[in-house]
Amino acid sequence: MSVIIPGGIAGKPDRYLGVAEIAERLKIRPQTWTAYVHRGQAPKAARRNPETGRREWLESAIEAFEAGRLGQGARSDLRKEAG
Repeated sequence: MSVIIPGGIAGKPDRYLGVAEIAERLKIRPQTWTAYVHRGQAPKAARRNPETGRREWLESAIEAFEAGRLGQGARSDLRKEAG
């Protein structure tokens, strides 16, 4: 279940997303997202769902995370540094 929050990216309403929704959006397994979270590679959760106690993230944070992803098989060690 998603909750809509006013004032997300570009005035578009923001929603809270759970692990399953994030995994589906990013085309990864839920376990992969959980691993990103535990390794500190994912954004911090915005809240714990008051009904389930599970962590949820704002859709805008996931959009930003998704935009910064290199993609499957990309080598981050070969990225040119700005400067």
